[in-house]
This record gives sequence, C-alpha cells and structure tokens, in this order.
Amino acid sequence: DGTRTFVNSAYCRRFGLKYEEAVGTSLFPLVAESDREAVRSQIRSLTPSDPVVTAVHRSVAPTGDIFWQEWTDRGLFDEEGRLLELQSTGRDITERRRSEAALRESESRKAAMLENALDCIITIDDQGRIVDFNPAAEKTFGHVKTDVLGKSLAETIIPPSLRERHNQGFERYLRTEKASV
Repeated sequence: DGTRTFVNSAYCRRFGLKYEEAVGTSLFPLVAESDREAVRSQIRSLTPSDPVVTAVHRSVAPTGDIFWQEWTDRGLFDEEGRLLELQSTGRDITERRRSEAALRESESRKAAMLENALDCIITIDDQGRIVDFNPAAEKTFGHVKTDVLGKSLAETIIPPSLRERHNQGFERYLRTEKASV
C-alpha cells in the first residue's frame, strides 16, 4: 500500500522529512499526482520470477518542489508469491533531465538554423564523411542530403582535380587543427 517501513537519512534530507514523519506514512503523496498510477502499476508488475523494476518519475517535496528520480524497486515475496514489501533505491536525476531537455532544445535550434540558412553548411566527421547537409548545400551542389550522408566529402562534392589538395589540407587540419587555404 506504499507505507514506508524504513527510510535512510539521505531520503529524509532529499524530501525534507524527519524519520518519524516518513516511516509509517504513505510514499504516494511524494510522487507527482500524474505519475502515481504508473508507479502503482510498476509495483503491481513485480512477480517472484521478475522481482525488479527500474523506473523514472517526478517526486514532490513537502515544499512543493518537483524533481526527477530514478527508482529501482525489488519485491520481496512470501512462499505463495504474494508481495510483502519493496526494497527501493532511488537517485535524483533532475540535473540529468534538465541537461537532456537543454540538449534537445539546442539540437532543435541547430536543426532550424541549418534548415533555414542561406549559406551552404556541410558538416563532416573526422573521417571526412558528411554528417549534415543543409538545403542551401543541396541547391548549390545539386545533391540530395539523403544521398550524401555518410559518404566522403572528397568523393561527393570536391572536383576530381582538387581532391588531392583537399585530402592533404584535411589531413593537416586533423593533425594541427588549423585550417589552411
């Protein structure tokens, strides 16, 4: 039923509770309301043959602060296979979730800039393979992005008469990280 029978000091600190306030009370008020049914469902999914589940959900401190946690729950069962209790280990992943969201936003902005840039933008990896090719590059070079991704820049875009010079300059750049003309 979610009644806590033990919590450690780290749990108390994270939720701003005293041991006496946590033990003997339900954990569910500290789970974000929108995530409670998912947590209950995860607990119900535990069986003697599959007793461990790891899941992420939002938690709510008594102050109202919302943060993300990843919990690994292990069900302990009686001889008839009935769930007696859970042993749970949690960790705060709020910063990781914020970083992931910031990265998604940054990637979205980058994609929009590439898509809308008037100048040709071609991104290559350290092997000289094309990893991005914007619409302006498609128009300028007459190649479709999906046809050139993963292919060598030297063999797709660089004219044959300039390939050796390009390859030498690229190798020099990889060694020195300085572009040359």
